Amino acid sequence: MASTSAIAEPPSEILQEIQALFSWNPPRLKPASLPPGKKASTGTRPPAFYDKHLPPGMTLQEVIRLPSLTHQLAENVDTALQASLDTLAPLGDFITARQRNRDIRNIRPTVRDEKGVASYYDKPLPDSARH
Repeated sequence: MASTSAIAEPPSEILQEIQALFSWNPPRLKPASLPPGKKASTGTRPPAFYDKHLPPGMTLQEVIRLPSLTHQLAENVDTALQASLDTLAPLGDFITARQRNRDIRNIRPTVRDEKGVASYYDKPLPDSARH
């Protein structure tokens, strides 16, 4: 008699939270209106100490679009999730979509310049380290 071992399905709420996590994107940033007479920034910061000491072959020269990248990453994530279905942590250990949305509501998505963008992604919210 052949034995069949069934893999227990994780609770649907865990799978829903995983789907919500991988479907989430940060809110779109909005440029703030500038005070009268002030021009928008058109440059970036001067090179930092370490930037000045990189050989030319080690600096980013070009960004190339790779259409298959997101598909390949999604396949890798799906494979890893399928392999770990029986070892998923309880939902209490996840940052839920509800918690993520609450944290994001506390951040204003309006920025004036590059420093504003950096500051937006570096907000010291109590729960921000969880994302």
